[in-house]
Amino acid sequence: MCQCDYGCLEYGECCRDYESQCTTKNSCKGRCGERFKRGSLCSCDSDCIKFKQCCPDRNLHCDADEPTLNDASDPSTFSEENHADPDSTSVSPEEPGDLPELDTLTTQTPLFTESVQDDTTHNPKDYQADDTNDTNLCSGRPVGAVTTLRNGTMVVFRGHYFWLVDRHMVPSPAQSITQVWGVPSPIDTAFTRCNCEGKTYIFKGPRYWRFENGLLDPHYPKVVQVGFDGLRGQITAALSVPQYQSRRESVYFFKRGGAVQKYSYQLGASPTCGRKVHNAVYTVRSRVARRAVSLLGPSINIRTSWRGFPSTITAAVSVPSRTEREGYKYHVFSRSTSYNVRMGGERPVVPAPTANESPQSRDFFKCQKKV
Repeated sequence: MCQCDYGCLEYGECCRDYESQCTTKNSCKGRCGERFKRGSLCSCDSDCIKFKQCCPDRNLHCDADEPTLNDASDPSTFSEENHADPDSTSVSPEEPGDLPELDTLTTQTPLFTESVQDDTTHNPKDYQADDTNDTNLCSGRPVGAVTTLRNGTMVVFRGHYFWLVDRHMVPSPAQSITQVWGVPSPIDTAFTRCNCEGKTYIFKGPRYWRFENGLLDPHYPKVVQVGFDGLRGQITAALSVPQYQSRRESVYFFKRGGAVQKYSYQLGASPTCGRKVHNAVYTVRSRVARRAVSLLGPSINIRTSWRGFPSTITAAVSVPSRTEREGYKYHVFSRSTSYNVRMGGERPVVPAPTANESPQSRDFFKCQKKV
């Protein structure tokens, strides 16, 4: 399925006639992410500054520091599955079920207004991230990303702002994503690993940033395709799940167009966080065999393969919970509607509604309604 929006070059999803129908020769509008082409009036690739061939409006439309695969670590030696950074510091042991409850924050309660979108009338291939300056989380606009930090604080991203959410699901005043996190906004998605280390990842275009306790890890950002075993396409949401019994720790990446790909961390590859490592001795042959297994699963069409699951996922979050066997509750968002999901074997599923409870809601965040 091809795309014709101004971000398709960055994700390698453009239709064949995109260049002739949607771009102009003397502007970078719609051309960010393209490769150098001999004979062009001006260029928009990352090397045009060095050769003084940039279109005059490149800085207006394109990031000045767009990455290339050459900027990242060698794919044969780096992946997020095996990320032992020499600069990293160890953290104390902590199980998901032992995470503290969300801290109560001093909040300014936004006002509730009518929802601005209808989840049932949109095609998943048309979804675009919110690029507005709306500072009211409860305005009805779909959220862009939700994640729960290692300390239990929930963070919600949308447009150019983010909000901290207290234990009562009431949002704080809006803060600038770029000023606080240092990531260009709006972002594509964010997730926090469901392990004792609990690092947080923020995705924007072909790059991702990794944080520990709110601080950016050294040597980031990195290239998504390199760090996540060839993952490509525009990511709209990511659901992180812990290792549980025989199931590996994984992240489900939801993509524009209604597709999902599962990235699995190898068993035994997660950080031990000070605990004794069991079964740590392997032969060279077994270690090579383990690494030979692809970490990224095939792309799956949600509509045809995951019956009963919303095909357009715009955000997802794993919330630590002492009452759940796995230590987490899971939620996905399809625009303005949230769904409670559970892990059914190797994939998330939306449970059937009961007489007393529905799995979906439009009031995930507790907003004060207008009187």
